[in-house]
Amino acid sequence: MSRLGLRLAAIFAVVVAATIAFVTARSVFVIRTANDQILSESSHERIVAIEQEFEKEATGIIQKILPLSEVRELRFRVSTGLPTLPGLREIVRDTETEESAPGPVDPVGLQRFIEEILPVTGLDSLEVLDQRGIVVARGHYPEAFGDLRMDSIVESSLSGVEATGVLPGKFRNGDALMLVSAVPIRPALQHSSSSPVAEGVLSGGIRLDKLALRLSKLSGSLVEIRTPNATVTSTGSPFPPVREGRKSGIVPGWDNREKFWWSEALPIEIEKKLGVAGTVIGEIRILVPATERIQAGDRLIHATIRDGALAILIAALSGLLLALGPTRRLEKLTRAAIRIGSGDLETPVEVSGSDEIGILGQTLSETTSALREERARLAKSERIAAWREAARRLAHELKNAITPIGLSLNTVKRAMKKGDEGKAVAEEAILAVGHEMNQLSGLVGEFSKFARLPEPRLKDYDLEKALKAAVTLYGSQSDIDESKLPKIEIIIPNDLPSIKADEELLSRVWTNLISNAVHAVVTRERRGANWVRIKASASGQNSIFVEITDSGPGLPDERIGSSSQADVEGVTAKKGGWGVGLALVERIVIEHGGELVLSNEISESGGAQICVRLPTHSAPIKKENI
Repeated sequence: MSRLGLRLAAIFAVVVAATIAFVTARSVFVIRTANDQILSESSHERIVAIEQEFEKEATGIIQKILPLSEVRELRFRVSTGLPTLPGLREIVRDTETEESAPGPVDPVGLQRFIEEILPVTGLDSLEVLDQRGIVVARGHYPEAFGDLRMDSIVESSLSGVEATGVLPGKFRNGDALMLVSAVPIRPALQHSSSSPVAEGVLSGGIRLDKLALRLSKLSGSLVEIRTPNATVTSTGSPFPPVREGRKSGIVPGWDNREKFWWSEALPIEIEKKLGVAGTVIGEIRILVPATERIQAGDRLIHATIRDGALAILIAALSGLLLALGPTRRLEKLTRAAIRIGSGDLETPVEVSGSDEIGILGQTLSETTSALREERARLAKSERIAAWREAARRLAHELKNAITPIGLSLNTVKRAMKKGDEGKAVAEEAILAVGHEMNQLSGLVGEFSKFARLPEPRLKDYDLEKALKAAVTLYGSQSDIDESKLPKIEIIIPNDLPSIKADEELLSRVWTNLISNAVHAVVTRERRGANWVRIKASASGQNSIFVEITDSGPGLPDERIGSSSQADVEGVTAKKGGWGVGLALVERIVIEHGGELVLSNEISESGGAQICVRLPTHSAPIKKENI
């Protein structure tokens, strides 16, 4: 796949994947939010029920101790309004003034009464306090007789109002946090119960640890009762905090019973619920088992993410498949452009369609057709120019030959008039005419070959074998004395790529170029080593080069360059040559799709260098009939 196809597929896949990822992330958020909402609503219902039960327990304490405070026996034993009985000792003293203070009429009977009535009430604590807040009887812990307890609950009760709150309490097995209520005890002889005056306070309560355990069993959740002074839980150990200090949210498991819990909390406002302008006295917090619900939500989230990933994968594959069509067409178009750039205008551009790629393919096809027509016109113009140049050269050579022929004929005429005296002169002139006629015959023959050059017939070509054969053939047919022939060196690597060429036509090329190089070396005026070097090389897998270098006099500067730039006429100093042979070489090389480059060897002993470039796999340039 091309880079453009990959980019198109990548862009499509990224856009679709981003959309799917956004939808998946939003779905995960919605699932998680809905899951949290369900857990919050369920736990909120439980904690509201627990709050109501807590208020019911607080109200139940007052409902239990309020009738008890009206019992005449209790009121009689507490009341100090009666005369002191003989023999009754003072049992309570004021701790500040050390003065005698009134106490209950019958403290022993009062203690016994409280101890007997406590199990009947179902409370955990029951005690009687006098007007100063001193405990005069305590059923759950008799040893606390005489303790001072003057708190907000006792003060409210002494003023004639029932009150409820959370306070620490003393028991035989240790201190415990309690939910406590208190009611006033009015004098036994007081006829009106509307008087705010109270002889004492009757206080009862339940332990919060027992209440928390009972509320936990009732709601099926873990219960925590928190106050500013202490915290009580149904498990006996403190609950872990909610993340970021929130009232609700997921709490990780810590007691090996559940992996996850949901936390929910509400403030305790018992006094307000009882009709008194109350304040918050604590907080109730519950933990609801949430492992199963969270795991179900996680499974749904994982399924959503899996489906999203699958959708992204499908989108990516779809992008690749959708990009394959344009990519393949672009690849065809690219290959066609490369062929056209290398000179192949015959292979059609097989890219169709009504889109931009199809229009580009059609435009390229039309451009190729126009280039073919332009090439044909250019080739025709070049042929006309070549024939004009050939005619000019032929006319020039014919003129050079006709002039000495005319002069020789005039000499013969004058010699014939002299009789026998001019016979020798006439014979010499006739020989000169014959020599010029032979030259004209050779010239016409070379031009005839140039005109009748056949179209190349390409087949597998062994370059090494052809070069060696050309050297051997030239050595056997050369008119130069063998002792004067220069040393011919052939350098051919073993890894030359294969080419296709016309064996007969290229043999003319090698024979002509080697002949020119040898004659240039033999006829040079300066002394030195006589050599000709033939070197073949490759440029990748596209072209091969054959360099024929000699130690001759070299080429004039105006004749240096490629065959399209230099005038190849008379390149070497070959005696009697007209330059038609090198023109023939140039035409054969060009019709093989190659190039002829003329230069001088850059060395002290080097002369001319002719480089022939031949393509490895290129179609020949077709000729048109004239």
